[in-house]
Amino acid sequence: MLELIGKNFPPAPNRADKFSYNGIIEPDVRGTHMTCLNGIDIDVTAVIGSTMLPIREIVKMGRGAMIQLDCSQDDPTTLVVNDQPVARGTILVADDRMSLEITEMLSRAR
Repeated sequence: MLELIGKNFPPAPNRADKFSYNGIIEPDVRGTHMTCLNGIDIDVTAVIGSTMLPIREIVKMGRGAMIQLDCSQDDPTTLVVNDQPVARGTILVADDRMSLEITEMLSRAR
């Protein structure tokens, strides 16, 4: 507890319990007031790159075909949630698993 001019203040909340999006601290989504959202599925995609190909090339592809993307190994990966880009990050590989380390939250479209 912090005592300041005769008033008691509770300890500062743990920042790990909060989610910061675009500089705004949101309530803990694990709290009981958010349990109604637990059953809602969202579409999450990590976009590492893209390319344009004619359909005739796609039809000819088989196992082992290589597709050149418009990015390099060092370019950030975009995290897209329900068709909206929300963050950028770096792909990490440990053993046989991949993950995305978030490095930047993107501004919300107004």
